[in-house]
Amino acid sequence: MDLKELRTEIDAIDNAITELFIKRMVVVKKVADLKKTNEIPVLDRSRELTKLERLPADWQPYIGDFYEKIFELSREYQEVLK
Repeated sequence: MDLKELRTEIDAIDNAITELFIKRMVVVKKVADLKKTNEIPVLDRSRELTKLERLPADWQPYIGDFYEKIFELSREYQEVLK
């Protein structure tokens, strides 16, 4: 494979990630609505830590950072929806 082909593959993966992130945020809105109705705090760090513990060890430093950012954006979005 050459660089152009590899970048095309990365672009396709990035498009899939974007699509999945949007789907995730749609569900995050539902979670925010449920939390608001039931007066549940936005932050559930124990859930976040549980998810982080399940990541593949070899990739944890990278995927962990990725998930931490996803968690942060999800919390910010939930706060905006309050």
